[in-house]
Amino acid sequence: MYSAAKDSSTPESGESSTKKERSKAQEEEGFKSNHTEPDAEAQKEDDEQAEICRTQKASSTSVESGTLQEGGGSFWDSDPEQHSPTNPDGTPAEIERFHPDLYQFMAPWSPWSRPTERGSVTQQPHETAEETPVQPAWQDFKDDPESCDDWQSLVELEEEALRMTDDLELRKKMRLVNASRGKAYGSWRAYVQSLAQPETDTQPLNTTIHMLGLGSAGKYIAHSIAALPNAPPVTLLMHRPLMMQHWHDEGAAIHVIKGNKINTQTNFHIESSAEFSRQDPHQQFPGFGPNLEHTAEPPNYPIDTLIVTTQTFKTVSALNSIKHRLRHTSTIFFVNDGLGLAELVNEKVFPDPYFRPTYILGNMTHDLESTERNFTLIEKNPGRLECSKLPQQFVSQVGRSSAQLRKHDYSWTVGASHLVGTLARIPELSTSTLGHKSFYVSQLQTLVAGAIIGPLSVVFDATNDYLLYNYNASLTMKSLLEEFSRLICSLPELQSLPKLRDVFSPKKLEATIVSKINKSGKNVSKMLQATRAGDRTDIMFYNGYLDRRSKQLGIDMPRNEMLLQLVRGKGAMQSRAMNNYIPWEEDK
Repeated sequence: MYSAAKDSSTPESGESSTKKERSKAQEEEGFKSNHTEPDAEAQKEDDEQAEICRTQKASSTSVESGTLQEGGGSFWDSDPEQHSPTNPDGTPAEIERFHPDLYQFMAPWSPWSRPTERGSVTQQPHETAEETPVQPAWQDFKDDPESCDDWQSLVELEEEALRMTDDLELRKKMRLVNASRGKAYGSWRAYVQSLAQPETDTQPLNTTIHMLGLGSAGKYIAHSIAALPNAPPVTLLMHRPLMMQHWHDEGAAIHVIKGNKINTQTNFHIESSAEFSRQDPHQQFPGFGPNLEHTAEPPNYPIDTLIVTTQTFKTVSALNSIKHRLRHTSTIFFVNDGLGLAELVNEKVFPDPYFRPTYILGNMTHDLESTERNFTLIEKNPGRLECSKLPQQFVSQVGRSSAQLRKHDYSWTVGASHLVGTLARIPELSTSTLGHKSFYVSQLQTLVAGAIIGPLSVVFDATNDYLLYNYNASLTMKSLLEEFSRLICSLPELQSLPKLRDVFSPKKLEATIVSKINKSGKNVSKMLQATRAGDRTDIMFYNGYLDRRSKQLGIDMPRNEMLLQLVRGKGAMQSRAMNNYIPWEEDK
């Protein structure tokens, strides 16, 4: 029975399971039939969105590849998938990609373009027409000091304005220099470099040698040049009509007496160095040839070589009268015994170093004596002529805040070589060329002798030999030499010389002065002659030069300062006495 029941229950359970499967299939078919329409719409939207994304990705890839080909790309452009940000929400890259207008307000401002961190290419809108982005208000910044809140920026703007002003001033100066030299420089650096280059486009050199100053030294040099075979032309500059009249009255020649022989030279031209009027406009000086005719007005053609032998205190006024005839290519040869004349000429006559002629300093040791005739002199003892070219110094400053440019030119110009070469051909002059420092040492020794013999002879009113035989004069001389030695050994430009203190020791200087006094004997010094005549002396270029250098270095020299004031005071008293003198008939 049990088995029958079991068998009867088995088909019933199969029928029930079949019914369940049929009902489940019907439910699934009904669910599908109910949801078929909504799934088709979603699938269509997904396909459209995917197509849009593919289009955007393709356009972005084409733009990035073109940029990489043109500019080489950047680190972020090389592999955008590898370097994509891990957090796509809120990063600057994502903001730039999906909101380019918003990123404009976040990017730092740049005067050239808007920089980005991830690449030089920024996602642009799909519009074909380019639209000018609206610039935020904070980018409308103007370089106006009033609108600048930062004090440091204000200072930088003021410094920039000063530099622009300095550049304009330099350009104006360069135009003046270019106009004078006939050159055009593109920049200040080109102009500075041109200073070290020889000028090849200048006018040809005029070989005529002009003589300014017709004292004993000037007449002797002019006479020696004219005596050369194939000598260059020599022109004598005269500043007074009376001097021209004496020139013609004495045969228009210079006479030099050597022993029992008279040497005469007539190969000269004369010119007036200052304007003066004649009593008769048709006045002439017949009997001396057509080359001796001249006018009262000085000529205007340039002077290339000039020898100056005037008294030092008259040099500035003499050069001012012919300054318009001197150029920066001219050469001036100063022949004097003192120091400080070149500095005075720079200050009073040629203050601009770019328009300044070339200087040559010289010193003559010949013993010459004048006579009653104006153009006749006596050579008592031969000597030598030492000369040295003074280095030209150029000091320029590019802007107020820039360092100064200093240039020292030691080269010899064409005019300087021509002049010194001509003097070297003269055997009577025994010309020797020295370096600037060697010449300075030699000139200091001559200056010390002139600062001792001349002033002491004026104070004691005696001949040169009296200074050796008078005990008080000898003591004064030794005390002055100690001051001079201490000053010269302290000069900064001489510190590199070996044995400086031995050369300028008081004993060595005293031996030099005693030797000069023994050679001069009972002669009267030039300073004493000028003081007795009521004329000015050259003491400012002897003791005055030492006094100026001592004050620059802070060295006390009370004896030298007192001697300087004594000589100047005595000269002023004698000049006043000569001017107040009224001649009477008994004096004739």
